[in-house]
Amino acid sequence: CIVDPMYQFSLDWFIAMFNQSIRMAEPKESKEERFAELFNSFIQLLFVMVCRGLFEKDKLLYSVMLTLKCQEMEKELKLNEVMALLTGLPGPAKEEKPADSGWLTVVSWNRINQLMSLGDVFDGFVG
Repeated sequence: CIVDPMYQFSLDWFIAMFNQSIRMAEPKESKEERFAELFNSFIQLLFVMVCRGLFEKDKLLYSVMLTLKCQEMEKELKLNEVMALLTGLPGPAKEEKPADSGWLTVVSWNRINQLMSLGDVFDGFVG
C-alpha cells in the first residue's frame, strides 16, 4: 500500500495532539468519567487537526473510518450493518414494490427489503 507522503504524520505530532487533548479535557470526579472525557477530547482534536491536512476528497472517508473505529471501541458496531453499508445489500426483494412508490427505484426497493432481513432496528422498516 502506497501512502501519500502528505498523509505521513510524525510521532512527535501525534504526541503533541495527545498532550493538547489532555489539557483541553474537563476534569472529572471518577476515573471512568475522566477516561471518557479524555477519549472524547482526543478524538475531537484528532479529527479537526487531521482534516486540516486532508485533501477535500478524502475527508468523508476519514470521517467514516473514524466513526466506525469509535463505534467498534464502544462495542456499538454491528458487523452485519457495516457490511450492508459497504456492500450495498445485493439480492432480490421478498415483497412486491408498492404501487404508490414510483419515486423509488427497483434497486432501492430491493435494498430496503434486504435491510429488513438484518432485523434489530430495521424490523418493520417497510411497515
